[in-house]
Amino acid sequence: MGLIRFSFTFTLGAIAGIYAAQNYRVPNVGDLARSYLRDAETLEQNYRYPEKEKKVPRENETDFSK
Repeated sequence: MGLIRFSFTFTLGAIAGIYAAQNYRVPNVGDLARSYLRDAETLEQNYRYPEKEKKVPRENETDFSK
């Protein structure tokens, strides 16, 4: 009984999706996702905290804490 119910629901959803895609301007979900990810990466790069600079000891510096 579960397989028949699943098959009927899946088939009905596929038919409704095909009808909507043919008769209405349905956006391409893949293109929308790519554009949102590109915008999110740009936003992250613009507002990211600057990385802390590592202090590199010079040759003539001696560490007296040892």
